Amino acid sequence: MSEIYALRVVGGREFKLLENLHLIAKKYPQAIKAVLWKESIKGYLFVETEDLDTLKMIVKSIRDIKNIVFPAIPEKEIEKMLVKEEEEEEILPGDIVEIVVGPFKGETAKVIRVDKGKKELTVQLLTSTVPIPVDIKLSWVTIKEKVRLENEKNESES
Repeated sequence: MSEIYALRVVGGREFKLLENLHLIAKKYPQAIKAVLWKESIKGYLFVETEDLDTLKMIVKSIRDIKNIVFPAIPEKEIEKMLVKEEEEEEILPGDIVEIVVGPFKGETAKVIRVDKGKKELTVQLLTSTVPIPVDIKLSWVTIKEKVRLENEKNESES
């Protein structure tokens, strides 16, 4: 019967270790049946194994793996990690947002530009007397009011 164990690893090396374990799994399929890496859980990888002794040997041979965390993790806990997280609403230029983190916390602002690559917004604070564009992180805001699309405007006017 297979069990799932957490491997404590050097932080920031998770992806490299995931690749190494994938290669080792080809040689020892009973020791490493599957590997899970959740980016939000720093310093840990999760390994499904049927042969704990071989897994212990593998862990000792890889420098950046610190140890195996005992006891085994219940399958229900792993299933929680596999559930798809809610997709965030897309923020568009013209949307009104509230800043919830940072020096402008509590302020409302109008979105001028969205940079999805950098996960940043350029906003204009609505309470300021001088319209100064401010760059903030996308995660620092919540949407207060969505901009209506042109199609929705035309339908409501008809």
